[in-house]
Amino acid sequence: MYKFKHSRKLRGKQGVTKSDCYDLQTYLAKVIANGCRILDKTRIGTPGIIYVELGFKGHDCDFTDEETEAASAKWSEILNKIATGFELGLEADDNWEEADSPHFKQFHEAFELFHKYFFNLWY
Repeated sequence: MYKFKHSRKLRGKQGVTKSDCYDLQTYLAKVIANGCRILDKTRIGTPGIIYVELGFKGHDCDFTDEETEAASAKWSEILNKIATGFELGLEADDNWEEADSPHFKQFHEAFELFHKYFFNLWY
């Protein structure tokens, strides 16, 4: 019981424990997948870059309801692709990183999206 409480205290203080670092990729994949799922459910907006990528040219956030809805749906799709890709990375067996594997392709796409939108994961 002591180790569990101590680990929770360290995770709260440092964000990670020694046991998390033993299998850091698994810990981070879980955090990223769960974080994207929660962000999609609780977000209050959509990053401006999504509007730009969809070709909407509102001035000072003056977008139509249809544009806002389309941008919101696109952002939700991106967050779900990231979450699903990282979840597949967790579920896959030892050979999942083979380039022709569907798991690899979805994980790779998720990783690229995570990289591209990293600084937009706060909305």
